[in-house]
Amino acid sequence: MKIANRCFPFGISGEKEPLLFCFHHAGGNAGQLRSWAGVTKGISVVPVEYAGHGCRMREKFDCGICDIAKELAKEIAEKAGDRKIFIYGHSLGSLIAYETVKLLEMMNVEISGLIVAGRGAPFDKDFSCFRSCMGREALLDEMRRLGGMDETFLNDKGFMDYFAPIILNDYAIHEQYEFDNSCVCAPICAHCARNDVDTSPEQMANWAEVTNNYFEEKTFDGGHFFVLELDDYFDTLLKTVRKIDSINGGFSDENE
Repeated sequence: MKIANRCFPFGISGEKEPLLFCFHHAGGNAGQLRSWAGVTKGISVVPVEYAGHGCRMREKFDCGICDIAKELAKEIAEKAGDRKIFIYGHSLGSLIAYETVKLLEMMNVEISGLIVAGRGAPFDKDFSCFRSCMGREALLDEMRRLGGMDETFLNDKGFMDYFAPIILNDYAIHEQYEFDNSCVCAPICAHCARNDVDTSPEQMANWAEVTNNYFEEKTFDGGHFFVLELDDYFDTLLKTVRKIDSINGGFSDENE
């Protein structure tokens, strides 16, 4: 079985396997996670697409993080059936993932685990001095600060004509986000990089304050985009899902 729609452009594979929905960073798209999609080691990995990004570029951007979360929560609830659900987010995707989990739990949909990477807890300060109102040139400096992108692309006018509006919009909704002091019931695992200029390990540890369940933090080599740059990161992510599920009394580690 493979269910696809505009939110899940590469489909939802498998029949009974646990589902891992993956939320990308600001300015990103589901295509960057395409190599993760499908059933791997007993887990069905599902990259998600936000309105105005990737294959949904013709759609209007959502007005805020909670609007994105509302659409995705509805789609996940409808498509997941009775399969176990794990949610993963990187950078901006961590906040969207968190808000999606909150909504799903309000809909009485159980979330087996939330994994976040590269963004401090919802109440944490943004280390960046860049703001979306500063415009395109300042955005280029911000992207250089974060690293993870070849200078050739940053100097390519066509490339930036396409991506700059998307990235600026994502920064704008991040700036507008307001934490409502709520917690989730799902366990949380936080992944951070030692050399991330945007998020410190201390900030990642603060995710423990927004769950009423198990919390774990794991530190990696690399910078802000370590999740895309480390060859073994995806395997570690799958192991994290399996560890959370084993703690919850779920499937065994026989496929690790």
